[in-house]
Amino acid sequence: MPIQFICEECRQPIEVDDEAANLRAYCPYCNAVVNVPAFSDIGVAQQTADTRTSHALQTAQPVSHRPGAVSGPALRPFERVSAPAHASATFGFLAMTTMIISGVLFLVLMTTVMLVMLPEMPPPGAMPDYEKLNNALMTYAEDSPWFPVAAEFFRILGIVGVGMAIGSLIRKERPRWPALSVLAIGLGFVLLLLFSVMFYALLG
Repeated sequence: MPIQFICEECRQPIEVDDEAANLRAYCPYCNAVVNVPAFSDIGVAQQTADTRTSHALQTAQPVSHRPGAVSGPALRPFERVSAPAHASATFGFLAMTTMIISGVLFLVLMTTVMLVMLPEMPPPGAMPDYEKLNNALMTYAEDSPWFPVAAEFFRILGIVGVGMAIGSLIRKERPRWPALSVLAIGLGFVLLLLFSVMFYALLG
């Protein structure tokens, strides 16, 4: 079905084959190079349907079909004029994958900490000896090289994930939810760290 629209230069109604949608064509009235829309102009299409005639419409010629058309970068045949697409969320999904790995490491580390401190926990109702608990954790970290390595790897992965999430937003990747989710999780970790520091500061 032909696409009917108004010339951008001379405001005359013209039509072009639907294969030329989102391409460029020459106006048969003023010879201007115009952008062909993806769909017909509602006003022009309605007027044509009401009058049941297309004598008022002239067929626009695609750029490559115009006799003697000048070749060059500005008039490439059937040059597409669609807007540039947004970048896919490569950084966003990589950031989410990194953050998931970091979260798994965090759960492993926290589970290990609980198991190490469990034998040193006081009976119910008694105040725990935080210095004793901290010494037990430090001793375990010194005797188990994997623990500090995993803790450092967790920290690095978190920083890398947040950095890639910020990069995804700067590149205007779509969809945005992976990057926003990573930033929200990163903010939660920062708030948790600040709360822990304040808590131990008050106890000290």
